[in-house]
Amino acid sequence: MLQGEATPVGLSPNGAVNPFRWKQFFLGMALPILIVASVTALAASVENNRWDNIYHEERLSLSPDENGHYAGPFEIQEGHAMEHCYITTGYSEEQTQIYCDVDYWQNSNNFAIMQEIEYIPTIHSVQLNIEEENGTFSLSFNGSFNSNPYVYGNIYSASGSNLASLGSNDLVRGNTSYLNASFTPQNEPITVYLTADFRGLFENLEVYSCNNVYSYCPNEQENHSLEVSTYVWHPGEKIGEYSPDNGTLWFVPNGTFDPPILLYLETYDEASERQNTFVEEALSASFCCMPLIYIGAIIVAFVRGNKGLGWGLISSSAVSVLLTVALIAYAIASLTSFS
Repeated sequence: MLQGEATPVGLSPNGAVNPFRWKQFFLGMALPILIVASVTALAASVENNRWDNIYHEERLSLSPDENGHYAGPFEIQEGHAMEHCYITTGYSEEQTQIYCDVDYWQNSNNFAIMQEIEYIPTIHSVQLNIEEENGTFSLSFNGSFNSNPYVYGNIYSASGSNLASLGSNDLVRGNTSYLNASFTPQNEPITVYLTADFRGLFENLEVYSCNNVYSYCPNEQENHSLEVSTYVWHPGEKIGEYSPDNGTLWFVPNGTFDPPILLYLETYDEASERQNTFVEEALSASFCCMPLIYIGAIIVAFVRGNKGLGWGLISSSAVSVLLTVALIAYAIASLTSFS
């Protein structure tokens, strides 16, 4: 080396072979696993801290007073803004839902309690008649003259044979609309699936066999039922609100509900979110750089003659794969023994 000649890799300056260093081998094998595990644990800790500090959820259980008014205290934490709110209720006689209207874009912390306006169908059934012994199906209804309904449905035997198909061409329009079908009488019960979709009115008129679909059957027709439903969100009216000035949430619903009514309120701290952004980006960048650093460390170890360290780093990948496979096998075995 003093004369300017390079020393072969793995040899000392006097020509002796460098011994294999097992300490470096085990260090190279364990160090990448410890680094990945540490960064992963740090990322999980940051994420848990993010949810604990940035989002706050509170549940209010409210019961009415003697006048049917619901009210309860609720304080929004300093720096937080209203993010989300939803309500769960018991059965109401009017079947109209209560919901929250939160303007989370404004961060005003003022939100309204709304209730759907009672839904009154514009489609009215006149008669539903199904005679299995004669093989006839007939349906009449009013209120379809504002739109052209899309009709589709089938009548099946209990064994699954298609006895009749019903479509828009089978519908006779008028002040009272009629839909008729005939089928071969069976020695087994029939199943009816029929929908008339009034797209312009956003309503559905449905006929179904209760014994196969529902556990109850209204007195429309024995073993069969007819129902009119809507598939749009009903408009609502304001029945209460929350103002941060007095820290009280109140509302007066229309109709009778089974108490208590549960409100789930979620707030959000944007400042804490920004503080966590740098740490999350740094952790993401470190994960992206780890493969390059790992390959570079292997190359440097062999170039410098640290074969033990180099082979230890290479072995770390194999050990990581084996540990992952063992963990998956353990999880599968645990689930199998549990079931």
